[in-house]
Amino acid sequence: MKKRILLLVLLSGFLTVSFAQKNKDYILTLRKDTVFGKISLNPADQHITFTHHRKRIYFHPKTLQAFGIQNKDGSYRMYKSITNLRGKSMFVEILDEGPVKLYKYNKSEEVAQVKRHRKLYYIGRSDQRLATLTPDTYTRTMKVLLKDHPTLLAKAEKISYNQVPELVASYNRQ
Repeated sequence: MKKRILLLVLLSGFLTVSFAQKNKDYILTLRKDTVFGKISLNPADQHITFTHHRKRIYFHPKTLQAFGIQNKDGSYRMYKSITNLRGKSMFVEILDEGPVKLYKYNKSEEVAQVKRHRKLYYIGRSDQRLATLTPDTYTRTMKVLLKDHPTLLAKAEKISYNQVPELVASYNRQ
């Protein structure tokens, strides 16, 4: 009987530890503390929901430095808080942080009672001067940023908006 109780206690402890290991998402607070838990991200919201020890906490972009969401393969999607040139704080996904920084923002808007989701890129050489890339403006902006690399500059005129991350990665590897 004692063996069964001991086995049950050990098994429940193992299951608790195993369950806790599933929550590998994390936040990086303004004081640079890292806290692990579970993050829920909704592109329509201007905040994230962080669950830690069964408590839900809402974080807005001005209240966190960064956070990471673990993918099924164990890799992370990394996000950080930025303030755009208009003064709006937002969470953006980090795509590349080399000499040219590239972030992705999923914007949700409702036009004539139809929800529309679109992807915007923020790009620049520093976080303080990030330009917004849209499908209409990306070639003009890329020409300015890549003017010191003629090969990639020529490529920038031929690519589509969705290929901007590959172009920035190529530039940052040079």
